[in-house]
Amino acid sequence: MTKQEQTRKVRRVNTKKMSLVELNLYKDYINEIADGKCQCGCNREISTYHHSCRGSNKDDKSLGGINYICHDTLHFSTDSHEREALTILFKGIGRENWRLYTESML
Repeated sequence: MTKQEQTRKVRRVNTKKMSLVELNLYKDYINEIADGKCQCGCNREISTYHHSCRGSNKDDKSLGGINYICHDTLHFSTDSHEREALTILFKGIGRENWRLYTESML
């Protein structure tokens, strides 16, 4: 394949990634439905967002609002039961957030 053909090659659109504007609107929506509180139930303020689908499956539609303490626990805790429980919880939260968001758009 020549360089010219390579430059014309159509790139696949990543349907898992939102534009920055869309992502910020979605984060605002999550913050609104969670009343600014961490969605794991600890009642701390949301300070970041967690993708429940990570790695090559990272999907912006799987976001959940979380605080830094719970987020660090989710990623780095030595207690595997606690880490696994938060992982399962946020998979459900991510799906539910996206469902509510898409319903609110109708």
